[in-house]
Amino acid sequence: MNKAINVFSVIILAVFTLMSMVIIFDLAISNFHLKAMPYKRETLAALALLLFFVGLIRVKRRWQGISDMKKFSQFDFVSEISESRMKRGIMFTSLEILFMIGFTLLFLRLYFIEPDLMLVILIVIPLLLLESVVYLFKMMKGGDAFRVGINSKVIAFFDREMNMYFYEGLRRVELHQKDLFSLTYKDDMVLFFPATVLKQADRIAFRDALINQLEAKNIYFDDALRNWK
Repeated sequence: MNKAINVFSVIILAVFTLMSMVIIFDLAISNFHLKAMPYKRETLAALALLLFFVGLIRVKRRWQGISDMKKFSQFDFVSEISESRMKRGIMFTSLEILFMIGFTLLFLRLYFIEPDLMLVILIVIPLLLLESVVYLFKMMKGGDAFRVGINSKVIAFFDREMNMYFYEGLRRVELHQKDLFSLTYKDDMVLFFPATVLKQADRIAFRDALINQLEAKNIYFDDALRNWK
């Protein structure tokens, strides 16, 4: 989900940047000039607000995920997210921050040329940037939210967003690759669980807890999963 949100955000930013630069510098696109375009301020403001609402989806998923994961108190197996997975999450969040800083500096330069056109975006991006910085420090601090667990209802983990795999409708679990589990549901829907979220020392305990749940629910799993460690 984060990937889709990020792609959509980049598209909105690309459109906003192109339109604003074409308008401000009076550039031509296929012999069309947008400098005299009606409602140009409103159009750019609408794009900025659209970016904000898309960003709010990411913000909600992050903090709701943290809250939801903390509410899980009864796990048959629970462990902190692996260090490599946390480093990966910190790296991607840091890249998001650098990306937003770059656009903030760009739009700040354009603000001194056409302040009316840049005002809304220079409110939106710093707000999203501030949230990302706070979240980055939250990730670096760690805590109960950044963990993986199994109980009788769900397999769940949280790193940059909440990931939950319910048993309802689950037909089979197989080792798809060395560290990737394939969960096949009814109607041939397939979800993948990355075992890289687990610490090396917790892999066997996770496997045994998962197998216990699958056997209790009569869900098929292959021998490769039984022997995985």
